[in-house]
Amino acid sequence: MGLTGKKKSSTGRTWLFVMVALAVGLLIMACRSRSSLPDLIGWKSDYAVAARQAATLGKPVLIKFVTRGCPACTQMEQDVFSRQYVAKAIRDRFIPVRVDMSYETEESSLLANRYQVFAVPTLVVTEPKGSELGRQMGYVTPDKMMLWLKSFSQTP
Repeated sequence: MGLTGKKKSSTGRTWLFVMVALAVGLLIMACRSRSSLPDLIGWKSDYAVAARQAATLGKPVLIKFVTRGCPACTQMEQDVFSRQYVAKAIRDRFIPVRVDMSYETEESSLLANRYQVFAVPTLVVTEPKGSELGRQMGYVTPDKMMLWLKSFSQTP
């Protein structure tokens, strides 16, 4: 009877180890798949450069404020910004800028203060000179995103 108890204990530990290893493996794969989404939009990281380009092209700037580890930000990357038609609408109508609030840089702090960003994800559309035209806070579906994007332009 003593041997049977040891065998059951050993088998239980083996299964626990296998389950933990499997969970860690799945977590690693999930993180890699989230970060490996292609950038269909071509988000810029320098607002000043984007604003100059917007002025030259006569387009508004679309600023996307995000942080690492933000579930809604990640979900929007997967569900909204990975869609070809959303990406095309953004590329055609705006100069897109991504501001990662995870790293407190001088630029991210200035932009967050200027546009009063207190939560992520937040999208802000501005004129090239910086006047705010509109904002969208939180997760939105691809269809709602398209309606919002179209509200800033007369072109279809």
